[in-house]
Amino acid sequence: MSQQTKAFLTVISVLLTSAFIGGLANNSPIELSCENPKEIDIKFILLRNTSVFSLILVGYLTYGVLSLSLLAFNGFILGYLLNSRPYILALKLVIPHGVFELTGFILISYISLLSSFRLRRSHDPLVVLCYKKYIILSYILLVIGALVEWKVTPYRNSARKPTVLTVG
Repeated sequence: MSQQTKAFLTVISVLLTSAFIGGLANNSPIELSCENPKEIDIKFILLRNTSVFSLILVGYLTYGVLSLSLLAFNGFILGYLLNSRPYILALKLVIPHGVFELTGFILISYISLLSSFRLRRSHDPLVVLCYKKYIILSYILLVIGALVEWKVTPYRNSARKPTVLTVG
C-alpha cells in the first residue's frame, strides 16, 4: 500500500471514528455547552479556520500527531452536533459550509501526514513546501467555507447570534 493511500485512509478513519464517538457522546456525561459569546462575524470565523489550518499544517513536525488530534476534535464536534439535533436541522447547519470546510481540513490533514512521512526520510523541515499548491487550495476551501458559514448557512440569516459549541 502506498504512503498516499495510507495517509488518506488514516485521515478518513480518524475523522469518521471521532465523529462516531462524538455522536455517542450525546448520550454520555460529557457536556458541550452552547454559548453566544459575541456577535460572530466573518473575522471570527476566518481566524478560527486559519488557526486550525495553521496548527494542522505544522502538525507534520509532530509526525502527524497534532494534525490528527485536531482533525479528531473537529470530527467529535461534528458527530456531537449531528446527533444532538434533529437530522434535518443539523444537516441544514452543517452542509452549506461544511462541504468546503471539511474538504479543506481533510486535504490539509492529508498533506500534513504525507509531509510527516517524507520528513522521516529526508529530515528536511521544509519538505511540506512540495505540496504548496494543495496547501493553497485547502486554505481557499476554508475561506469559501467561512464565507458560506457567515452568509448562507440558515442560522446565520435567521439569527445573527449563532450557537458556538465549546467543550465544558
